[in-house]
Amino acid sequence: MEPQMMEPATAGENQQSRNGPCRESAALGRMHSPTAASQFPMSPWTLRFKDESVETAHQETRANSPTLLCVLTICNAVFLGAYCTGIFMNCETIRANFTPLIVLNVLYQATELCFYLRFPIAGQACYGEGSDARKLFYVTVAFVGLTLWADAFPNGDEADFEDSASIAFCSHIGLLYNGNAAICIVLLPYVTHSTFTLKICISGMIASVHAISPFWLPVGIELPAICISLSIGNALGYVLEHSLRSTFREQHARLADQELLMQMKVAANMRLTHTIKGKCGTANSLAFAVISCLQGICIEQVQRALQLVHRMRFLLEEAEWWCNHRQLCVHLELGTYQTKRTACDVKARIKQLVGCNGDVDKCAFTSCSVDATVLGLAMDEAFNNAQKFRERGTKIAISMQVEEDDGQSMLHVQMDSTNRANVPLLTTEQCLRVVQCGYKKHDLSAFSDGVGLANVQQAAHAVGGRIWLNGYSTSLRENHTVFHLLIPVDGVVWRGFGDESATEDENSEALEELPVFWNDEQEDSGTRRGGAYDADQTHDPSAFNASETSNAEAISRLACPADSRSVDDFFVCLGLDDSSVCRQLHELLFSDFLEADMSRSASLGATVEEVESFVDVALGLKTTDLTHVPEGECRPVDVVLIDQHLIVEDRRCLGSEIAQTLRARGFGGVICLMSGTVTEHLHELQQQAVIDVAFSKGASPVDIADTIHQLHDENVLKAQRNAWVS
Repeated sequence: MEPQMMEPATAGENQQSRNGPCRESAALGRMHSPTAASQFPMSPWTLRFKDESVETAHQETRANSPTLLCVLTICNAVFLGAYCTGIFMNCETIRANFTPLIVLNVLYQATELCFYLRFPIAGQACYGEGSDARKLFYVTVAFVGLTLWADAFPNGDEADFEDSASIAFCSHIGLLYNGNAAICIVLLPYVTHSTFTLKICISGMIASVHAISPFWLPVGIELPAICISLSIGNALGYVLEHSLRSTFREQHARLADQELLMQMKVAANMRLTHTIKGKCGTANSLAFAVISCLQGICIEQVQRALQLVHRMRFLLEEAEWWCNHRQLCVHLELGTYQTKRTACDVKARIKQLVGCNGDVDKCAFTSCSVDATVLGLAMDEAFNNAQKFRERGTKIAISMQVEEDDGQSMLHVQMDSTNRANVPLLTTEQCLRVVQCGYKKHDLSAFSDGVGLANVQQAAHAVGGRIWLNGYSTSLRENHTVFHLLIPVDGVVWRGFGDESATEDENSEALEELPVFWNDEQEDSGTRRGGAYDADQTHDPSAFNASETSNAEAISRLACPADSRSVDDFFVCLGLDDSSVCRQLHELLFSDFLEADMSRSASLGATVEEVESFVDVALGLKTTDLTHVPEGECRPVDVVLIDQHLIVEDRRCLGSEIAQTLRARGFGGVICLMSGTVTEHLHELQQQAVIDVAFSKGASPVDIADTIHQLHDENVLKAQRNAWVS
């Protein structure tokens, strides 16, 4: 049989497959808070928590429960009542049969009270596996003892039981007390939350004793009556333990949420401090560069100064935008957020966000009144996730329209991205879970901003909207993920006939006014404002060739080994930073202040590949575009400038660790670290043997350049002296 060829899907079919499950997901995508049962599930048979850490916490706290004392009190009351009844009725059978039960019960209760009152040791459970093992041994001893006692003091004959009404009444009363005592004994392992094995063994021991050596007459009804009592006891014990564990689970879930919230606030505050200090320090350095460029007035330098001003403005806007996000999240957590709609050109704003990485479809309106803060938060987080999981080289498709929902105008924005090859198609359950309020990762760090799709869902609900996800596959076996945002709008200004082209020209002019220095580098995931560019974009080969031609003399000097060059030669610098603006600052520092050879100098860190290949590039094994250098032409760089905290695509590494790797592989150049942390931490970094100097991100470019020049000259002179001595 020949395989059937799959026909390509039409545009209408793709649109239908994209929006088919959307309405169902939208209906299910409303706020569903995760319950404590879903967060900390229990086994339906053993009633143990599947999370061992939760089970350990439960074992450490259950000794404070008074339930055990209540059950022991009831059990003692049953045994005391049975023995007193035997004395009052002058019934030797009740006294003889309950005597061993009372003795064994006293020993068992002493064991339970010993473990109950034992002072808890930190990190250990009051009722551990060792106590259950001792209890199992005691159950075996009790079984042997009761069996021997029943053989030593057998019951009377059935004929005596039928002839004497008092003996029959006495036996019935004793069996009734025995059944109640069995219920109490069976409850004990449940209230102490013992293992499932101990519960089964206790019930089996009681049934076996009454089956092998009956205590009461008539013999035929004793075992069924005891089995009924055991069933009642196990049912009550199961309900009681489930209730106790559920109560603990609710309390533990509340405590876990409070602890997580506290961790998020601390992490967000740390991130806020690090962001404001680092980025504003970088802006301060750029301001100093502006002053340096304006000292000698000429048209070219003025244009250069204007570019630096644009960079400062972009950097400060990014910090302000991050603060707005954090402020919104705090208001949502406190329940004090008040929506405010402003006139907004949604298409222009989204175009500014995605830049060359997305295709924004035409829309039928020019502007509308919407909550711009929530819109920006949702689009920013959705675009960041789409960038992270999309297939390289593909565009993110974005469309928007105004719909009517329950008599209200709603803005519906869709962001469609193609999944990477290793990212599977999202199921309906996964799409619902990631947007649930309260669904947060527990592996927070100081560099987490606390914003996720769950927060976006909360923000959308605060303004009367919602978000949801859905996935679909195309005929080309490509998996897609679609993000949907639905928020209320009003004051919609519809586009007239022929207005589309005019608006497009205006938007193009507005985009051209953005700083042009962003065009030749990749946009990192941490930079989300002011325009984003294709992460797969490469440098222009013609510009690179022109740079090689204009720097032929410098290239001839670079062919010499580092140790044989003089201090007056141009040297090669290499930077590493996860922030695109900081990488621009590196290149500015290399070209204008260090006067390095820019045909070989660069700043990396936009992708994981660049971070992983940084050591090879610094050692001259690879070029700045990550291609291998032929053998015999390898030449290490002279200066490396590394950011201390690097986060690229959710992967974090430290600059000090990269410096150690460089020294271990024989790098002999100058190693500089930059960080936005406190001065004390900079001193600690500089004390490491592998680091030559550590700079603050707010340091003056002139001071940085002077220090690097001095260290580089010392390295060259030291190498020359060593060469003369040898």
